[in-house]
Amino acid sequence: LMIIAVGSAAHAREVMRALAAMPHRPLIITERLQVCKRDGRLLAGPPALPAHDHQGRPLWQKLVVHTSEATRHDGVPIHRALIRQLRESGATSGATVLRGVWGFHGDHKPHGDRLIQFGRQVPVTTILVDTPERIAHSFGIVDAVTGRHGLVTCETVPALLAVHSGASHGGLDLAEPPA
Repeated sequence: LMIIAVGSAAHAREVMRALAAMPHRPLIITERLQVCKRDGRLLAGPPALPAHDHQGRPLWQKLVVHTSEATRHDGVPIHRALIRQLRESGATSGATVLRGVWGFHGDHKPHGDRLIQFGRQVPVTTILVDTPERIAHSFGIVDAVTGRHGLVTCETVPALLAVHSGASHGGLDLAEPPA
């Protein structure tokens, strides 16, 4: 089970105290991130990063788009429109879509699978991890497709190791993002 929440540092501390007090002691991971868009409103683009840190290790960024499976862009679910446009453009080397079970945001009602319903209302998360240059290029597509809906965040990834067909790309040496 994974719960993803975006909020202020004060709110995160309050939630972490409540989770830590639970009898099964869950694993809690917190990450600093930039909220780029909320409900179609552009707040900031992904932070500009160099390709490498001061020791020559590559820097990576993760762009995450949170939507609902029922939310559409030109009649197509946002996550499908994103995947199609990103692939056709060659803007990023890959993307992954994860389907959630239940969720809510802001003052909107919780949504998810129900026994009897018309269409799926589950949360959907589209994730891209790539170089800062490719993330900046991909953000133009993400910005256009999330013109009215979604939460878009960006964060620095200190290391990336991708293995495909026996070939590896990247490494596990942790880069140090600029301060």
